[in-house]
Amino acid sequence: VEQELSSRNAVLAHAEQLVSWDKITITAADPAAEALIEWAITRFDEVGLELPNVAITVHESQDGCDGAAGMFRPGAHPRIDLCVLEDPTSMPARLITLHELAHAWAETTLTDDEKQAFLDLRGLDHWIDRDTPRHEWGAEHIAEVVSWGLMDQKVRIIRIYDAKPEQLTEAFEFMVGTEPLCPTV
Repeated sequence: VEQELSSRNAVLAHAEQLVSWDKITITAADPAAEALIEWAITRFDEVGLELPNVAITVHESQDGCDGAAGMFRPGAHPRIDLCVLEDPTSMPARLITLHELAHAWAETTLTDDEKQAFLDLRGLDHWIDRDTPRHEWGAEHIAEVVSWGLMDQKVRIIRIYDAKPEQLTEAFEFMVGTEPLCPTV
């Protein structure tokens, strides 16, 4: 346990040098959930993706996320609600946290031209269109691509099509400008 804490403190000390923590606020009753968010933020930093000012709240039920596992809410004061009811160290918890942070990054960072280039690459017609299934939205593809690329273990993406590792790698490198962090083999 002492070695775990020492290792976590070293990671956090490194993260504090790289991430502007004054831009991101975290509200989580569970220290493990807070550690999960801090881990996810450092993954973005490792590939040079700057996250916006965002308030992140971890809820103890899915009520805060309209029944979903997570929700990014854009606006003048963007926020992320996480309602992951699983162990914060689980693969699904890590993936949904990265996914929602990817929405925050994409919606506050990408230009219209960059969004269009991504849509063209992925063969999609709409960034967001409430009359189209979510798995056909560019916004969902970018969140899936980025969260996949930042994972620390091999993971299969099933919520979008064209999700073979080579297709995800191409999209990640196209948008991020570097290789994915996740193992692809």
